[in-house]
Amino acid sequence: LEMNNIDLGGELKFSGTGPSNDWLTGGSIQAQGLTVNGCGWKIDFAGVDLGDASNTADSWVSANCGSTTSSNLITVADGTLAGNNGSQNNFAYARNSILTLASMDITGQTNWGNYVAFADTNADVRLIDSSFRGNECLDSSGSADTSACWVNAEYTAKVHFGGTGEVYVYRSSTI
Repeated sequence: LEMNNIDLGGELKFSGTGPSNDWLTGGSIQAQGLTVNGCGWKIDFAGVDLGDASNTADSWVSANCGSTTSSNLITVADGTLAGNNGSQNNFAYARNSILTLASMDITGQTNWGNYVAFADTNADVRLIDSSFRGNECLDSSGSADTSACWVNAEYTAKVHFGGTGEVYVYRSSTI
């Protein structure tokens, strides 16, 4: 399943049970926020711009599954999360889900008590080559910089920090 060149003035929302084993992929996605309420979703979006460049409203990625026996796999990459300057809630939220933000530039300011990434019960949030307000979430020594990208992991949840690399793949044959 594929979605490309989506430009919404509001929220892109998926709910209920995700389609069997199919991945929902897409590119060039623009919306105020991305919400997944349900379980079994497998979403991989690249070229994602969420929020409002004027920083006057919240922007978010939320992967919320109520079941501990199922989960969501959500990746948003190569884009921006442009949030509110002062009253932004969590930029990224996950529960019983694996949520990856890869090469995302996050701007704005969270409201007191909110986070760049909030990992709730059984969640796995991955901040890969992402930045918050111009500061890399992975510092120059390769360590998580939680003073630049504040996060919270509740109960059995985890937050991972990482970078990107380059890989060369070769194929050879013998004559």
